[in-house]
Amino acid sequence: MSFVNREIYVYTPAGDVLLVEIVGNSKTISLTVGGTRMDLEVNSAFDLADAIIQIASEMEMPHG
Repeated sequence: MSFVNREIYVYTPAGDVLLVEIVGNSKTISLTVGGTRMDLEVNSAFDLADAIIQIASEMEMPHG
């Protein structure tokens, strides 16, 4: 069984920093955000990723 691991930091609008850990194997993607873990089927992980990308791309980016 092979595992794929990735860790990233994300920022909330309030300025908090959250660790996001993603661990995958052949059947499950485990997503941990700020200490809360969710285990997802691979197809559900794709659906979640697609929804996040779609919503984020439709939002107006602030000019800075």
